[in-house]
Amino acid sequence: MRLYLLRHGEAGPERFDEERPLTARGAEETQKVFAGAQSSLESACSRLWSSPLLRARQTAAIATSALRLGDVDCRISELLRPETSVERLAGELEANTEWPLVLVAHQPLLGKLLAWLVDEDSLRHAVPTSGLYALDVIAFVRGGASLLWHRCP
Repeated sequence: MRLYLLRHGEAGPERFDEERPLTARGAEETQKVFAGAQSSLESACSRLWSSPLLRARQTAAIATSALRLGDVDCRISELLRPETSVERLAGELEANTEWPLVLVAHQPLLGKLLAWLVDEDSLRHAVPTSGLYALDVIAFVRGGASLLWHRCP
């Protein structure tokens, strides 16, 4: 199963965290990451899950456009909030039947998920804004995936 982890682009300040929009730089860096990864992305990627926070939804829209997905199935998921537990998210991912899948979310969740899946704790804090990681997942357990590649701004 191919799983892509995408952290939202750089976000600007806002009174409420859920309403922080992408900055122009954040949008540009996300577009550049996808341009650089185009040849590595699977053409069949038609499923995308996004956090409900504004900056993630805006990043998901850039990913949809960059992948030329048109009518991509974009699911807004409360499980992609920064504070969600890896085990809870893994249970939901395990039940998913359509692959490959792009997750657009936040730190610390993405770093924890990446470190857990590839069993490499040093990756816990490694996911920068607009960072895109490709995993080959065999099972949603600690060490159940291999990191294939990553692109960062």
